[in-house]
Amino acid sequence: MRRAVVDVHRPPRWREWLDLATWCGGLGARWAERRLTMVGDRGGRIEVSTLWVQVGTATMTPARLTQQFLDAYGEAADGRRVTSRLWLGDPPVGAAADPWLVRAVDIDLLGHVNNAAYWAAVEEQIEPGTAFAHALLGRPHRAVMEYGPGIAAGDRVELLVDESDDHLSVWFTVDGTVQASATVVPLPGAAQAPG
Repeated sequence: MRRAVVDVHRPPRWREWLDLATWCGGLGARWAERRLTMVGDRGGRIEVSTLWVQVGTATMTPARLTQQFLDAYGEAADGRRVTSRLWLGDPPVGAAADPWLVRAVDIDLLGHVNNAAYWAAVEEQIEPGTAFAHALLGRPHRAVMEYGPGIAAGDRVELLVDESDDHLSVWFTVDGTVQASATVVPLPGAAQAPG
């Protein structure tokens, strides 16, 4: 996965029934976008977009989408094209730095940090369910995660954190090099709650 974008229009509530729909949102030469919409029977609504890169099993490098893939998902993409260009920038000078311990349970079969573990680190910064939860969680928001080459077992990881009332950004670095990055911001185009 190269990128995940989660647009939370309204969080579903406990035991809310959700209808899910998924489809191919667009194609590139070596990647495809998967879209997922969750709509609840009590008003919950979340939209997810993930960009997946085709990897050749022999080389473990990006490879062209196969004809079999295009035959299965091309019609749903309906000619839409997507880019793998990164959205998030570099950390600002002076961003707060915190060590991040990579646990054995965070490592996937390829010896890298699992995608879900990155989200856990961001969630720890936001502190949902506590009195210190970030103000962004109380209104429609977008969370974006971009994955780089991967953090390996044994890497010493430092999180660089930049936050204010209207954003939280986290960069996962190893020896000063960004390996992944995330941001949580107000949902673009969503009406803001009165202050």
